[in-house]
Amino acid sequence: MAGKKKESEEDRIIEELTERLNELMKKDNYQPKIKIDNYVTVLKDITAVWNKNKNKWELVFGSAEQDIVVYLDDKNYKIEIPFGEGDIVRARYSFSPNSKVKTHFPYVIIPYVIWEVKYGNLITHQIALYSSYAQQIKDKFPHIMYNLLTIKPGRSYQALNRHGKNFDFILRRDRYNPEEISKKMYEVIQSRMRFYGILRS
Repeated sequence: MAGKKKESEEDRIIEELTERLNELMKKDNYQPKIKIDNYVTVLKDITAVWNKNKNKWELVFGSAEQDIVVYLDDKNYKIEIPFGEGDIVRARYSFSPNSKVKTHFPYVIIPYVIWEVKYGNLITHQIALYSSYAQQIKDKFPHIMYNLLTIKPGRSYQALNRHGKNFDFILRRDRYNPEEISKKMYEVIQSRMRFYGILRS
């Protein structure tokens, strides 16, 4: 369908929570380089792939768009990847330099906290998929805290914990209360950033 895609309720929630988290951070004893952004590209996988057309091996970098990401906007906390040079390439649709998603191309950011945000009914397959993403990203960034916020999931705590083992923290709510939820999310972010000395106690 032509025209602008209609914003979903989930998109609206992600944007509102991002704004509230930034407001809470500004009230805290924080350093300005801390960024809380939505729809950020994060390195997910690196795979050696045989390119039969070029008759050689390539190292392929894949990414995943993450809902809310906490990172430092500092050159020392980004890694430049020489995409297109030698045998280093981007996976299809990954790190797209023309995308509206925040890619930081050709850099890979170093995330500290990720929140995957889901609104509405969650099926088992979705929980397992997002949990798999969490594990793949944590394999690349062992220091990261990867969390799930699920609102009105239609699933029990048992199902979420059985199939979401790779999440560090699961915040489940049966109704959307932005003030309460954003404060709880920020407590998690605050604790993590203080642990690494980025926020002072």
